[in-house]
Amino acid sequence: KVSKYSNSVLNTYTNFILSSNEKRKKTMLATGAVHRGPEKIQVYLPPNSFYCFGDSISISWEKQKAIPAPYEITLTNVWSDELLKLETSDTVVTIDLNENLLAKSNDIIITVIAKNAKKSSDQFILRKFTGGDKERISTAYNEVAPFLAENTALNQRIKAGFFEEKKLLADAA
Repeated sequence: KVSKYSNSVLNTYTNFILSSNEKRKKTMLATGAVHRGPEKIQVYLPPNSFYCFGDSISISWEKQKAIPAPYEITLTNVWSDELLKLETSDTVVTIDLNENLLAKSNDIIITVIAKNAKKSSDQFILRKFTGGDKERISTAYNEVAPFLAENTALNQRIKAGFFEEKKLLADAA
């Protein structure tokens, strides 16, 4: 919809962007380059290691045609001892952190693997609070919780803001 006859800066810039995109497509075709799909499963968790305040965690990942179900979620400790292994065809799983072996571990490594595509996610380290830290956050949360008892969108946003302020991104999500 940009006029071809106008010499404004916007038109010049738009034409430059559109022509550079066309040049890239032609170059990729000429060299035989192709897009082969994703290399890893994109999991929606904070990068590297993160703390979790709650008793459960929901792990979700992006569904892609190139990486079909079923998926295997593996939770191990830092010594690579398997704590829990789940299989699902969905892209979301909720894990109770109070289960036998999970309750005893403070650092849990999470990996999602696509069984048929032989692709996996990065490793994520879930850390649990010990002693005083969890108590301190619990005290602060208990001061706010009575005002957020009703399950409304605004209250959920306020809870998420509380957890985000405390750098608890998994709980905020």
